[in-house]
Amino acid sequence: MDATDTVDRAIEKNIYLVQELERRVPGMAYIHMVEPRVAGGNVELEGPIEHSLEPFRQATSTPFLAAGGYQRSTAISAVSSGHADGIVFGRYFVSTPDLVKRVAADAAFNPCKRDTFYTPGLEGYTDYPCLEDS
Repeated sequence: MDATDTVDRAIEKNIYLVQELERRVPGMAYIHMVEPRVAGGNVELEGPIEHSLEPFRQATSTPFLAAGGYQRSTAISAVSSGHADGIVFGRYFVSTPDLVKRVAADAAFNPCKRDTFYTPGLEGYTDYPCLEDS
């Protein structure tokens, strides 16, 4: 996608890419894509999003993993509905060191400290509490 592409053209190009990957790499383990959940200035989008990964999911039979701001309930819904075969948690694994335990217990994730992303030092990487600490 370049600066002159429309959203529809970018989707078309990326569907082609997904289909070509599947054709050229038989037995590929999975395709992993990220939902567009962040707007300019690192503002996290809430609720339904205008453009989803659905066209890419429909374009492949390779196992499909989605990421992008999922919480427990939205992850379960995405997998149950067939939107994805699995959900990937990125920044919540950083902010919630016991994420697997919290998913199992239906407990809230720690909020992320975006201002500490990609900065030197330990703050924002090793200072998040575990469930039993909070």
